Amino acid sequence: MKINSYEELPIWKLSFTIAVDIYKLCARLKIDYGLRDQMQRAAVSVPSNISEGYERNNNNEFITFLRIAKGSLGELKTQLLIVSSIYSNANKDTQSLLTNIHIMSCQLGAFLRYLRAVKRAQRS
Repeated sequence: MKINSYEELPIWKLSFTIAVDIYKLCARLKIDYGLRDQMQRAAVSVPSNISEGYERNNNNEFITFLRIAKGSLGELKTQLLIVSSIYSNANKDTQSLLTNIHIMSCQLGAFLRYLRAVKRAQRS
């Protein structure tokens, strides 16, 4: 299957949804500025790095940006765990987001393995 833009990538679509959901959660819970800012930056970083890496048109750079996105996803997971510990009324929302983050992390990992295998095959 040929992908014509990053918007067609399932990993970008899910990461975009997660970012939007994080903004909604932060607004609904009125999370304090410091944590809210960190969460929103980490959430936005994921689809942003996927799109930037894709637009570089270079597998090596794409792999680098996907690794950064995966790191931001780990950061976001930690922040959500903190929110779920502080805000008792957030458990339903945070559990759904944590599930999506787990799925996203697995998808990113699989995609990274695929791109590395393609890179190795091209060298052979």
